[in-house]
Amino acid sequence: MRSLLVLALVAAPMMAAGNTSSATAKSYVNIVAPVFVESTQDLSFGTVLMDSYTAGGTVALTTDTKAGMDPTIKSLNYAGCSAATMSGSKGPVPAFFHFKKDSRFDVNVTVEGKVNPVGLTGATVAMGVGVSLNPWTDLPADACGLFNPLPNMVEAWHFGVGGTLTIAPNTFGEKSGDIHVTVAYK
Repeated sequence: MRSLLVLALVAAPMMAAGNTSSATAKSYVNIVAPVFVESTQDLSFGTVLMDSYTAGGTVALTTDTKAGMDPTIKSLNYAGCSAATMSGSKGPVPAFFHFKKDSRFDVNVTVEGKVNPVGLTGATVAMGVGVSLNPWTDLPADACGLFNPLPNMVEAWHFGVGGTLTIAPNTFGEKSGDIHVTVAYK
């Protein structure tokens, strides 16, 4: 009887241990940095003097933006008008956009409905009666120093925006519009 009792006491923990099991699963998440875009400089064509009341004009401004630098004017051409040199007149300045993104993923940059660097033909910005802007960018973007990138995780980029300003005959006064830039993952 005693040996049956010893056997039962020894077998009970073995039977209980034999009825348990465990497993481990790894947990996983892929965290993507958000896209963030901002403008730090507005596009200005300065003050423009028209050649005539009965003819319109155009101003074409292209930009050049290098890594870690502000955009510069690459070319500036006037037709039917010229830069005004009156007292207090300010010269043209390109727009300046900056964005940051997850370094593992590519983005599309859209300016007024057109994806760059494909081109911007027909992407006009209304600037009031008699004036329109067809934006132009110097994409692809260059490395930007405005944002603090996280090595191998987040990249910072920037680019300039200029364009062709079209002015109808008998159009005068201050005009303005908005250039919309969207940056989104592909």
